[in-house]
Amino acid sequence: MMIVTKDATDVTSYFHLRLAADGTDATGLTVTNMDLQYCRSGATPAAKVDASALGAANSAHADNSAIEVDATDTPGLYRVDWPDAAFATGVDEVILTVKVATAFTESLRVRLISATRGLAGTALPNAAADAAGGLPISDAGGLDLDAQIGTDIDAILVDTAEIGAAGAGLTNINLPNQTMDIVGNITGNLSGSVGSVTGAVGSVTGAVGSVAAGGITASSIATDAIDADALADGAITAATFAAGAIDATAIAANAIGASELAADAVTEIQSGLATAASIAALNNLSAAQVNSEVDTALADIHLDHLIGVADPGSIVANSSLLAKLTSKSATPAFTSFDNTTDSLEAIRDKAVDVETDTQDIQTKIGTPAGASVSADIAAIEAQTDDIGAAGAGLTAVPWNAAWDAEVQSEVQDAFDATLADSVPSDGTRPSMAQAAYAIYQFLTERSVSGTTLTVKKVDGSTTLMTFTLNDASTPTSITRTT
Repeated sequence: MMIVTKDATDVTSYFHLRLAADGTDATGLTVTNMDLQYCRSGATPAAKVDASALGAANSAHADNSAIEVDATDTPGLYRVDWPDAAFATGVDEVILTVKVATAFTESLRVRLISATRGLAGTALPNAAADAAGGLPISDAGGLDLDAQIGTDIDAILVDTAEIGAAGAGLTNINLPNQTMDIVGNITGNLSGSVGSVTGAVGSVTGAVGSVAAGGITASSIATDAIDADALADGAITAATFAAGAIDATAIAANAIGASELAADAVTEIQSGLATAASIAALNNLSAAQVNSEVDTALADIHLDHLIGVADPGSIVANSSLLAKLTSKSATPAFTSFDNTTDSLEAIRDKAVDVETDTQDIQTKIGTPAGASVSADIAAIEAQTDDIGAAGAGLTAVPWNAAWDAEVQSEVQDAFDATLADSVPSDGTRPSMAQAAYAIYQFLTERSVSGTTLTVKKVDGSTTLMTFTLNDASTPTSITRTT
């Protein structure tokens, strides 16, 4: 039996299948031939489904799918993935069935239990033990909840009672060197630094780190509130203000006048600006100076090697535009460029060679008889198709009288040829030449001894053939022997 939580998803089970023929492990079954079906307690069985094949034994869950786990090490074991509907709330049991034509049908009983109740149906927290909402446990053992509640919690209640409503009892808190965010009004004094303040500030003693854009406007500064005496040396620098913190709208008309500036304020400002003499010096640059600077700038990026300076090699970066124009490599490199074959002059020479070869081909082909050379070839092909394989199509070739003498000569040569000094063995049909030789020798070179007739070769001594007569005196039949 298998136990599964109600409404569980992506449930997988394993079945050991045995062959119906001999009860041995059923390995190598075709998964798509498996019938999968489940039946929930008291309900009509679900419709039978043909299993789909999983890609691997550890593939992600796929409803109504299966796979053989390992035919070698776990023969007959199959993984089956079931649809979520089989385990839905509503019943306490479901039967899972796997059926294959060549194997025993196997069923698995599954007990469905509540996720928040024990096997007997008693209620349990829906959380892990010792976790939030779960059962309390004792790490050391012997946990006494009554003792803990009666002693430790009572002590906590005594301590927290001193806090009071909304912290009213916290009248003597010391927070040295603390970092915190405070929202609301602060009545009293702050000693130390303040990161930022939102809202009105009555007064500040000490340095202010920075002021956000728009944080200081003309209306927020009283008349004569800021003068030379009020600012320490270096108290205000460019880094003190955020970009745009002080602009025309932030300064009231006449807010800064002669009385608000120190006597040497203008001199201090002017000392940081370019003088007329330094500006005039810019008009005294010679052409040689400009040319030298330009030459240096071009040399820095190697543009001087385009025309005026020889290429030292290895200065064109891989995958640069020039490298891509000269190289077909996956990572274009200028070093693959060979001027003897890749230069414009080399390409022109190749073009001339191609043109010359083309003209030579045209001369050798000549003027086509038809519309084009391809048309002529097509016409020839149409005619040669009539010949057929090995001349099979030449069924109506007329006799040419000029062939008579040639045929007669060939026939005469055949007659004039000297016959081979041999005949086929007994029972084998002879060629025309062998038959003629055998008859000739039978007529001119034979001898009889008793019932044996011997035929000699042209040398008169070597036996060519032998025959047997049916009678030594008055023979009426003859049979070849050898």
